Amino acid sequence: AGEHRKACRIALMMLENGMDTETVLRMTRLSADELATLARQARQSQPPLSP
Repeated sequence: AGEHRKACRIALMMLENGMDTETVLRMTRLSADELATLARQARQSQPPLSP
């Protein structure tokens, strides 16, 4: 469980730094569904950008 949580955290950092999804999937060994869920949750938890 700890390794999975670590992979999720790393995957989010990779995406935030502009890495493409396929590379993130390959390097973290997360499923496409897991990665999509993580990305969706991360977008929902971020505050909206102010103008």
